[in-house]
Amino acid sequence: MRAAVPAGLVLRSAAFAAGLLASLQSGAQAQETAEAMLPVWREANAACLAGQAGAAENRAACARRDHFTNRLSRLGLCYGKQGQAAADPDWHACEADSNRLGR
Repeated sequence: MRAAVPAGLVLRSAAFAAGLLASLQSGAQAQETAEAMLPVWREANAACLAGQAGAAENRAACARRDHFTNRLSRLGLCYGKQGQAAADPDWHACEADSNRLGR
């Protein structure tokens, strides 16, 4: 025979499980979001760096890059590390010696 579980305990356990599931899903969604944003950022960065300064297309590419830089930064990603050669940086989870970009 099963013992009855108090209703309050069931509700708290269900709320905890729902919160845990939401937390895990938001972490997974952030990872998927970052993975989707990185190619867009790289394309915008290349267009920004290759464009003619002051041209409307160049300004748009740089604005798009800056937009995604900020979004990636808010997800806890950094671009390169202190002392790293300019040709070598890439996006990674921020660490103590990481270059933090964006706002």
